[in-house]
Amino acid sequence: MNSFEVLNPNNIGAWFALAAILALSELISPSINMPWNLAAVAASILTGLFLLLLPFPLTYEIQFLVFVVFWGVIIYTGKRYLRYLNAAEPNDQSLNRRGHRLVGTIITVDRVTSPDWGKARVGDSFWTISGNDLVVGTEMQVVELEGNVLVVEKQESQ
Repeated sequence: MNSFEVLNPNNIGAWFALAAILALSELISPSINMPWNLAAVAASILTGLFLLLLPFPLTYEIQFLVFVVFWGVIIYTGKRYLRYLNAAEPNDQSLNRRGHRLVGTIITVDRVTSPDWGKARVGDSFWTISGNDLVVGTEMQVVELEGNVLVVEKQESQ
């Protein structure tokens, strides 16, 4: 039996068997090739369906060419779709930038190490603060972040 007889024009089920084998191999073996393997599964299924709908048989070379075209189209469209998803900017520009989230908040000075330097408790941690005339217990507003130091000013009276 020739190895190419599996893909003869009368054996369309071979494409569905290939899809099942590829899907099973993806489930059994943890790998990083998942997008390529899943694209091959989808291309195998589409090739089998395409051949079922054709009123005439195709040679195994043409069947393989149809499979490659389907696979290429799936990979191309999947890559463009993922690039589109990743290109979206997050709505919150300070996401994962905790210090920048603190700009504008009111904090209370806990410790003063010098007239212009001190510590303030923010949430469950202490931050180094810098500002003019720091006094323990004074409420200050964070105006910017310089490295890991919060720059503060006296809170405006309203």
